[in-house]
Amino acid sequence: MGPNVSLLSFVNNEKIVLKQKLEHKNIVKEPIKKGITILEKLVIEINGADEKTVIEKYQS
Repeated sequence: MGPNVSLLSFVNNEKIVLKQKLEHKNIVKEPIKKGITILEKLVIEINGADEKTVIEKYQS
């Protein structure tokens, strides 16, 4: 993630990538679905607090 990319944009882009991976037939889907769920919870957390607070929470 670059310095000019917000965490929310990064998380949303990653969700899109994971959802595209779900379309592949020869891949285990459960870990991808779990990753999407985690990213969705992170989006809720970012929207409830400011981005800097969320980043600091997971860096420590």
